[in-house]
Amino acid sequence: MSSAELLLGHLGDLQFEDDLNMVLQWLSPQEHQSRPPSLRVRTAIKTIMQHANEPFNDGLCLYYYDLVRKECLSLTENNPTTFTYSQLIKLENKLYYPLEFIPILKGTSEDHSLDHVLFSVRHYIMDTNKNFRNKLKERIQHLIEEEDYDICQTLIQWIDDSRSTEFNAKGLVLDILLNKIEDICKQEMVKLWKDHQVVEYTYGQFMKNSWPGFQQLLGIPEDQETRDVANDKDTSIPQLIHDHFEKQFINIRMTEILYIITNCAKAGSTLCELRPLVKKYNLINKLVAAFLSQFQKLIVESPKTTAEILQIFIMAIDVFIYLDIRDHYLRVLTTFMKPFLLTRENFISSYLYASLGLKSKEFKAFDIEKPEGVTKLRHALKGNHLFQFTSSNAPASSEVKNMKLHKTELKSEMLIFDVLRQYKAWVPDGLTINPGDDVNLSSSNSKTHPESHVLKGRSNLITDCILSLTEDKESLVTLLLHVFTLRLLKFPSRKLERKYLIVYLRLYQRIKNGHNLLLSNNDIPHKETDNKLFGRSTVGNLDDIDSELIVDDGFTKRYNDRIGYMAAIDEEDEIFVKFNKISVMLGDMRESDLMDRFIKQVKPKIAYTNDQPEDSGRIYPKFISSFYWDMKKQPHNETGEEDKFKISTVVEDDILMYTRGYRRLHPERLLKYYKDETIFTLKITDSRKGNTSVHDVTRQQYSVIQKFGHNLDCLTLEALADKCNATTEDVQKAAQYWVDNKLLRFDGKTYYAFDRIPARV
Repeated sequence: MSSAELLLGHLGDLQFEDDLNMVLQWLSPQEHQSRPPSLRVRTAIKTIMQHANEPFNDGLCLYYYDLVRKECLSLTENNPTTFTYSQLIKLENKLYYPLEFIPILKGTSEDHSLDHVLFSVRHYIMDTNKNFRNKLKERIQHLIEEEDYDICQTLIQWIDDSRSTEFNAKGLVLDILLNKIEDICKQEMVKLWKDHQVVEYTYGQFMKNSWPGFQQLLGIPEDQETRDVANDKDTSIPQLIHDHFEKQFINIRMTEILYIITNCAKAGSTLCELRPLVKKYNLINKLVAAFLSQFQKLIVESPKTTAEILQIFIMAIDVFIYLDIRDHYLRVLTTFMKPFLLTRENFISSYLYASLGLKSKEFKAFDIEKPEGVTKLRHALKGNHLFQFTSSNAPASSEVKNMKLHKTELKSEMLIFDVLRQYKAWVPDGLTINPGDDVNLSSSNSKTHPESHVLKGRSNLITDCILSLTEDKESLVTLLLHVFTLRLLKFPSRKLERKYLIVYLRLYQRIKNGHNLLLSNNDIPHKETDNKLFGRSTVGNLDDIDSELIVDDGFTKRYNDRIGYMAAIDEEDEIFVKFNKISVMLGDMRESDLMDRFIKQVKPKIAYTNDQPEDSGRIYPKFISSFYWDMKKQPHNETGEEDKFKISTVVEDDILMYTRGYRRLHPERLLKYYKDETIFTLKITDSRKGNTSVHDVTRQQYSVIQKFGHNLDCLTLEALADKCNATTEDVQKAAQYWVDNKLLRFDGKTYYAFDRIPARV
C-alpha cells in the first residue's frame, strides 16, 4: 500500500483523494520552487487540514521527511564531488518553504521534526564526504580572511547543528586563529631583538584588531558577568591565545638562538623577555639543543677560527647563565665544545693571549704570532658585550612606549646588573647562598660599570669552563710562563701590568683548588700554601691585585724564604713548579726595585738627537735567579766569545757600578751579565721637524743608532760593522729596525741618518 493510500485511509473518505494527491505533489521542491501555491492547491491544503486527525498528521510528516531525505541524498549522491554548500542551503530553504502553509510539517517533538531530519542528513553528508568538508574549511578560511564574520558565523552554526563527529567548526576557527597568530608573529617578532615587550605588543594588537571577529565566531560572551557564568573552556581561550603568542616567541627565538648569542650585546631586550618564558614552559633543554645544533651546522658550513669558536662559547655561557640555564647544561655545553677545540693547535695560545689582553706591540716584541680574531676574543673575555647588554633603548612602536609596565618589569630594564647579579650569586641546583644586594640605578642612560667583586664570579666561571675543555693544563701554564718571561725581559719596566697578575693568580687558584662547575664561585677556599706562594699580600680578590704582589718585608729574608719554599715543593706536580717559577720571577722584579733603591747610583739618561747624543739618565737593572728563568741565551761571561756591539763607555761604566753595588750587598753570590737581554729606551728628536719618538730597543739596535750623530750622517755597512765590532750580517739585522721605523735608510751599501737622508733617485 502506498503512502498516499495510507494517508487517505486516515482521512476516512475517498472524496479527498484528488486534494491529497495535489498537496503531496506540491510538496516536492521541483513543484513549488519556493513560490506560493495556486488557489486550487491552497483550497486543497485547507480542505485536507480541516479533516486531518493525529494519525494523518503523523503520516504526512513521515511522508514529507522521507521526501526530504530523498531530495538531499539525490543532490549529494548524484554529484558527490561537485555539489556545494550553496546548493545544499538552497535545497534546504526549499524544503522548509512548505511549513509556511502546512505548519504540522515542522514536527511534534525535537526528535520528530523537520529540523532533526535535516540535521541528520547534514551529519551524514559531513561525516561521509571528505571533499565537502574540505570545501567548507576553505570557505570558512576565506570568509575569515575577508572578515565576513556574520556570514561565517551562519556557516559555523549550520555545521554545529549537524553535530558532525568529523568536523568541529569552532575547532577549525581556533586552528585558523592560531595559524593567524603564527603568521603575525613571523612578521612582528623575527630578528626584532631590540624591541621591548614584543609578546605583549603583538598580543595587544591582535586582540584589538582581530580578536572581536574570532570572539563572535567562537561565541564567547563580551561582558564579564556573562563570561563568569559561561563555560570554563571559553574563559581560558584568551589565556590560550596569550600563551600561544609566548610559545611562538620562544620558537622563533630558538631558531635564532645562535645569532642572538653572537649578537647578545644588541639583544638584551629580547633575552629579558625570553628569560621568564623559558622557565615557565620548561624549555631549557630544547633551547640548549637548538643552540648546539645551530652551532654545529655553522661550523660545518662556515669554518671558524679558534678565537671565533671560543668567543661564541663565552657568549653562550653569558646568555645561558642569564637565562638561568646552569649546572648540568653548562657541562653539556662544555662537553659539546670540547671536540671542536681540542684538535686546534692554537686553542691554548688563543685563550691565554686573549686573557692577558696582549696588544699588537706585545705580539711584535715577543715575536709570537697573533692568532686571528684574538682581539674580539679578548673583548668577549672582558665582558665588553655585557656593558651593552641593556634594554634601555626606546621601543620601536608608539603603542609599546605608552604601555604601562609593572615595577618589576621596569626594574629589569638594565639587564647588565641582573646578569652580573646572576654571576655573583650563581650556585648550582641544591646549593643556596645570599643572592646579594640589589643594584639601584641612578640613570638608565649612563654607562655604569659593575663592581669588581661582581665580575669576579663571571671570570672564575668562564675560567672553569675553559679549563674543562683541555686535558693538558701543563701546556697552558708552560705558555703562561713563557709569556711572563718574554714580558719581563723584552720590556724595560720591572712593573708587571695588572692584567698579567690577574690571569696568573686566577689560573693558579682554579687549577690548585679544582675548577669544578659544581662549586660556588665565591666559596673557593684559599689554602695556607697560597699565602706562602704570593707573600703576605691580600690575594682573595682578583680585582684587587696590583704590581706590589710580593711584600717588602726585607729583600734578603724574602729571597731566602722563597728559595726554601721552592725547594720544598720542587717534587710536586710539574705544573705547580712552573707556577712557582713565575712567583720567583715576580719576586726577582720586586727585589730588583729594592736593589735599585739600596744602590742609589745615578745612571746616565740614554737619549739621542740628530745633532748631539746624550748619555745621561737612569738604568733599570733586573737581577734574576737564573735557575728559575727559562733563558735561551747564555750570559756574556759564559760564552767565551769576543764582546760584540760595543756601546758607549759611559753606559758600560754605569753597569759596572751596579755590579759592584750588588756584590757589596751579596758577596756570596755569583753575578752574571746577560748582555743580549739588555733593553734601551731611546727618545729620538728630529731637530728640524721637532718630531719625537720613543723606542725600546735591544743592545745591538742601540749600538747601531748610537754610532750616528755629531754631524755623522752616513756610514757604509762595513764601516758601521767595524764601529760596532760586529759582523756585517749582525749589523744589518740590527739596523733593519731603524730602517723599518724610517730613522735610517739603506741603499744597499750605505746607511743614511735622519733628516739628512738623501732623496730617492
